Amino acid sequence: QQAHAAVGTVLGVRAALRVHENIGEVERCNIEDVLKDAFTQVGLSNHELVSANLSELDTLDAKGYIFAYRYTNYDGVFLNNDHTCTPIELDAEGNKNLHQMAYGAVVGKAKRVLRNALLPKVKTTQDIDATTGKLSTGAIKYFEGIGNTELNRMQTDGEISGGATYVDPDSNLINTPRVLNVDFAVVPRGTVDEISGNINLKASL
Repeated sequence: QQAHAAVGTVLGVRAALRVHENIGEVERCNIEDVLKDAFTQVGLSNHELVSANLSELDTLDAKGYIFAYRYTNYDGVFLNNDHTCTPIELDAEGNKNLHQMAYGAVVGKAKRVLRNALLPKVKTTQDIDATTGKLSTGAIKYFEGIGNTELNRMQTDGEISGGATYVDPDSNLINTPRVLNVDFAVVPRGTVDEISGNINLKASL
């Protein structure tokens, strides 16, 4: 019986990890289970063995495909990466798209915690600078502090490398619609996709 793409396995590994972690992590994400006869042989969804398509793996990986494979002389079967099969994009302001599963999971969690922190502030009254008619400096710092508290907590928990909250000082809270415009930025944790090294024979160190 031919098996098809193991979507459930990928989703299961993703669910078992923390938001910032990669489903291909070699140290903890071995999907082979000999007792259950799971992934004792690994193939592609075209029903061909990975071992018969080694020359194509770099191409598939570069295109964002996810597949299982073995590292030479190392026990276990692992997913190649946490791609989302989307092109990598970087805009003029340095914003990246969610081209990795972990990036999407991190942004998703950030959205949830920020919403929960800011929702109680809906319909509250805030100080306006009487001269400019815009948000007071204190109000800006107040809302930025709420967002930064949540992002700092994610950083402390090791889920992001850093984050920042920016409140638009021109947000209009007098004329309808009264909308507080806030931007959030998060810097993800880094991932080691490969390790490349040189070894040299020396007479002394």
